[in-house]
Amino acid sequence: MRVCKLFYTDTHNRLQLSQEEKNFVNCQSGLPFDDTLFDTDGESPRPETYGEVTSLGARQLFRQLGLTAEATQNEHPEYQFFDLGSGGGRLVIQAHLEMPSVLKSVGVELSHSRHKAATSMWGKLRESGDARRIRASAEESWGLRSVDPVVELHEGDLYSLDISEATHIYVSSLCFSEDMLERLVEKIELEGGRLKVLASLRLLPLRKKDGRQSIRRLGRKPWTEFIEMSWTKGSGDGCPVYFYKAEATN
Repeated sequence: MRVCKLFYTDTHNRLQLSQEEKNFVNCQSGLPFDDTLFDTDGESPRPETYGEVTSLGARQLFRQLGLTAEATQNEHPEYQFFDLGSGGGRLVIQAHLEMPSVLKSVGVELSHSRHKAATSMWGKLRESGDARRIRASAEESWGLRSVDPVVELHEGDLYSLDISEATHIYVSSLCFSEDMLERLVEKIELEGGRLKVLASLRLLPLRKKDGRQSIRRLGRKPWTEFIEMSWTKGSGDGCPVYFYKAEATN
């Protein structure tokens, strides 16, 4: 059974928020300043808006992050993948199921209802034995065994999550305000000692307003790849994702 058949189904309505929860999520965030960012109704996207990486897009993303078998040949990696804004948890779970290079897959989500949907789905996959079976199949295909791989799904503010062990990070930052992006950059500079690659839906502000470089760890110019998202599926266009290769700092 393919991963997409297990949990990439039409759960759009289940992952929508009540008005009260929308207000809460929006109050914790800010609107993007970029007027070119619109949703399908022609309005600026808000933090409550839900969209996600598709199952195909996840594999495209993992390849660019360097998590696939081709990228880890002759190695025995023990990567930790973090999804900052994990929604329904699908990307976190797919990384665990399909990428034996990932020893620990972690997600954090502000919305209670989406976090609840994520934990429910993960619980069903574990109880049915599907999670163990799919992970074992991937490990056999890779010729790679990992000891006690872990999935963690946290509810809360991404800025409160300890990311010091993260080696690969994905941030669905399309609806982040400039202040949120700046706080993210500062957090990575302080905590991202093990980070190898970060993927973001928006360019990160790597320089302060006075022109000085504000972060050395992600100082190189990012590369861009188009990744399939739920809002681009069927169009063949994909959504631009910016990949930053981290550098060790002293």
